[in-house]
Amino acid sequence: MHKIKKLSGPVFAIIAGIFIIKISLGKKEAPKEETLQNIPVKVQTKRLSKQRWSPKLTVYGTVHPHDFYQAVAEVSGRISWIHPQFQGGAIFSKEETLLRIESTDYEIDLKSAQSGLKELQNRVLELDKQEKQTVEMLELDQQSLTLALKEFERQSALEERGSTTQTVKDQAHQAYLSVKTRLKQKENQLETIPVQRESLMAKIE
Repeated sequence: MHKIKKLSGPVFAIIAGIFIIKISLGKKEAPKEETLQNIPVKVQTKRLSKQRWSPKLTVYGTVHPHDFYQAVAEVSGRISWIHPQFQGGAIFSKEETLLRIESTDYEIDLKSAQSGLKELQNRVLELDKQEKQTVEMLELDQQSLTLALKEFERQSALEERGSTTQTVKDQAHQAYLSVKTRLKQKENQLETIPVQRESLMAKIE
């Protein structure tokens, strides 16, 4: 009995503390709910216009061109004008004039070239005419050769029968050989014409 009474003080204090905490929690109000509002933010705006902008970049090193062209003069003469910006690194438009050559020497060379070209063209026309004439004469010689052969054969037959002399037969044979030789010359001449024409056309081109 004595021990129970001795412990009743602390126990009573603990129970009283728990009771007070429960009362305090029970009386505590729930947190109020607040509705968030959209608060406007002040900003600055500026209207922009379309502009061309070229970025600039500083680099170091050696620059090599993508395409390289080495110009070769097709005519000779004294240079009378040079483009002011004609120097390394310059940029030019298509078909822009960079140099001008004195026209006096150039015009003289041009006239000489035109004269030579005209002469070559005339020689080609002469070859065409010569070829046509050679073909016509070749056809005539072929007919003459046929007639000369028949005459030689006829005189040979007459000579065998004693109706003509050996001299007449030899003359007929000589005439046949002469026509045959002339025909061969025309054939050789006709074969050389295409070669001459090809050579002239190569000079013209």
